[in-house]
Amino acid sequence: MLAAFTSALVFAAGFVFVLPVALSRSHRIGSRILSSLDDLPDGARLVVLGCHVETSGRPNRLFIARVAAGAAAWHVLATRADAPPPSILASGHGPLGETDALRDGLVAAGVPEDALRLDSSGERTIHSIECVAGEARPDAPPIVFVTQRFHLPRTLWLADRLGIDAVGLPAEGGVGPPRARLREHVAWLRAFVDTSRKSVHRP
Repeated sequence: MLAAFTSALVFAAGFVFVLPVALSRSHRIGSRILSSLDDLPDGARLVVLGCHVETSGRPNRLFIARVAAGAAAWHVLATRADAPPPSILASGHGPLGETDALRDGLVAAGVPEDALRLDSSGERTIHSIECVAGEARPDAPPIVFVTQRFHLPRTLWLADRLGIDAVGLPAEGGVGPPRARLREHVAWLRAFVDTSRKSVHRP
């Protein structure tokens, strides 16, 4: 009983401490969220983050929007002269079918399959970013994470913590449904705990 109470107290204290910090960092990170496809850096490497493919038996609109934004970004980059061919890392939770669904959706939207690479280890956002960090090198092209606007501040904060210089491209979905927003608050706390235990990766 005492252990459970202590855990709850620590969790509540974490919210009091972490959320103001997270909100502050979110404000500073806002300048790195792209406002349009025209702002995509040349030679960018796109990283489309997965989520549940379906909710309550219906196609998840957040997932569909991420695929659409990732495909649109690829097509813009592919038309730029004197730029290297763009690529997309599709990262999601493999056992739930997210990665395969990302591939299928992107291919259906006109992205060549040979422009895609799949990461099935992305059960959580930090896992996807760790995959990117593990491949980072000084001469690597810029990273553009594709996800909803409410998810981008935490994504870019985690990227910073793991030594990745990145920007974000918001997919449609606005602030997300109430459940997604609540989950994001909890995920901020978890992200803080996770990164406090990890050494920052520097390429």
